[in-house]
Amino acid sequence: MSYDARHVANFLLDDGDENKIGISPLALQKILFFSHGWHLCLHGQPLIENEFEAWPYGPVVPIVWREFKSFRSHAITQRALFLDPFTGDRAGRIYFLPDHIQAFLSVLLRFYSQFPAEVLSDLSHNVGMPWRTVREKMRTSANLGGVIENDLILEAFHSFQKQWPMPDHATMLTALNSHLTISSAGSDSTRLAN
Repeated sequence: MSYDARHVANFLLDDGDENKIGISPLALQKILFFSHGWHLCLHGQPLIENEFEAWPYGPVVPIVWREFKSFRSHAITQRALFLDPFTGDRAGRIYFLPDHIQAFLSVLLRFYSQFPAEVLSDLSHNVGMPWRTVREKMRTSANLGGVIENDLILEAFHSFQKQWPMPDHATMLTALNSHLTISSAGSDSTRLAN
């Protein structure tokens, strides 16, 4: 199952707040991308249902960018809102992310938040990265939207699996097991996006 990028973003922001990790819009976009890529690579399924596009500073989910662009380079202090089709109002929404997805995202947030947003952006621009591939194609074709397809993301993450900054397998398993032990109730958690 894949999730709306705004739900994943809201979880990352909530988790960041709880752990005193400030997340700028640029860092959020890159952490979303790396989380999506590693989920594709490790589980064979997309984490995020929205498309990533190859923008000048790296992969971007446009709907998330629109929600948080006003924060510029500062830590985000609000949550993504959703349009109510019946009232036309924008409001927070309860998000449901299974415990194993929350644990996965928490581990990646703690790992990637060690790097400045600019370093994360540079990582997303490396040779062989899908962002670079799409940007190069955009120069010579009519791919104006610059969509980064999941198969291209999966190929890159498989290719760079041993070279890229990512928590090693043992660290990931320890963190996941620790989380699952703590939340042994076994039910999926829910949170309210403010």
